[in-house]
Amino acid sequence: SSGINAEYGQRFVNGFACFLVTKLTVECCRAWFPDHIKLTVGLECSAYYVGGAASVLMGGFVYDAYGYQAPFIILGIVNLVFWLYMVAVMPRNSEPVYVQKKAPSVIMEAPWSELKNKNVEKGKSNCGKHLTTRNTGVENGTDSIPKTELPMSLYTAVPLIAMSLTLLLEGYSAAITTPYLYDNFNIPIRQGSSYIFALYIGLMIGAACSGILLQNGWISSSKIMAVGSLICVVGVLLVFPGKAIAALYEAVPKTAYVGIFLQGFGCQFIVVAALPALIEVHTILGKRPFSEKNKFFASTLWACAWSIMLYFGSLVALTVMKYMTYTHGGWMMAALSGVAMLISIVQDLAITAKSSFATPPG
Repeated sequence: SSGINAEYGQRFVNGFACFLVTKLTVECCRAWFPDHIKLTVGLECSAYYVGGAASVLMGGFVYDAYGYQAPFIILGIVNLVFWLYMVAVMPRNSEPVYVQKKAPSVIMEAPWSELKNKNVEKGKSNCGKHLTTRNTGVENGTDSIPKTELPMSLYTAVPLIAMSLTLLLEGYSAAITTPYLYDNFNIPIRQGSSYIFALYIGLMIGAACSGILLQNGWISSSKIMAVGSLICVVGVLLVFPGKAIAALYEAVPKTAYVGIFLQGFGCQFIVVAALPALIEVHTILGKRPFSEKNKFFASTLWACAWSIMLYFGSLVALTVMKYMTYTHGGWMMAALSGVAMLISIVQDLAITAKSSFATPPG
């Protein structure tokens, strides 16, 4: 009994620390690199899964060779080293570390700002279809945003729902892939960890790619979310094709590596894009300024949805193993990702339409 209580306590501390570090890192990205928040959040999420991929491999080899206590000792040493590094190197305040200078002529103002309204009167409004998150003041400061404190718009639930539906797949696949391959294809548990490693590599690359695309403005956040959901659907079908598709089912031990990688890539592709999408629907669809309080609340909602749905996906996997077949569970995940894709497409169409007719809020 005492051992079980200790295990619960340990997992509580682990969860608390992971969430706290994730949330604080996002806030650090926003404060220290205000011009590169999309890129730095993507890299932060990517680094999170680099550690996950390393732990999947290291944990198995270490406890096989030295026992179950060894991984915890190594983890403690690694955490201590990074804590000392942060104390010695990281900035002591929230002032920007790097700010890219922008020429006033290329800075797009928020549609409700005083400068924008003056430009409208002069017939020089530059608010068009290419309105992006830069219009919200996220990357250009808050000088042009009204000081009125308004709560987050209810529209922000839309990207959070799309992200959550897809993110279920990450926890689901991490929990169910190994037993699925063992039960259906007699793949040893030890080898099953290599598939989880592929999942983490996909998560790592997906997060970095999403951040790079967003930072360079090559594709909108809503489109990235839609593409990420579609990639997840393809990945699920490669891992859980069902016996009805005999040729694909027999090749699962090999195609599962590609499928599980695509699932990870798609999940983080949509997760990183969901944060700027949340900002866009708040400012463009909700027609509300994005204050400092809103920034903190938005990143908190995003981090909470990420953490909760990730672990809820594992619970769904346990339920599927008890009451459903692996194939039906996989198709259910594919359907949820498909719904997320449709939500993201509608969201993108709505933002594009509203951007063309942006008006001051209130």
